[in-house]
Amino acid sequence: MENVKAFFMACKGILDMQDVMLFSANDLLDGKNLDRVLTTIVEFARRMVNEFPPEDRPPELIVNMKRR
Repeated sequence: MENVKAFFMACKGILDMQDVMLFSANDLLDGKNLDRVLTTIVEFARRMVNEFPPEDRPPELIVNMKRR
């Protein structure tokens, strides 16, 4: 739970993401609404790439949102 809180703090504080863009901790912990979790992570990565120089960016994130 501490890691989730730290992630939310980074999303809001560093990347200026609004609450409506974030998944809820219960979505992640209960394994429900995982599309929302993935959407938040993709938006986080997109903003990291746009906001930080290449040496501080996370590795490229490739997500396939196709349903099985």
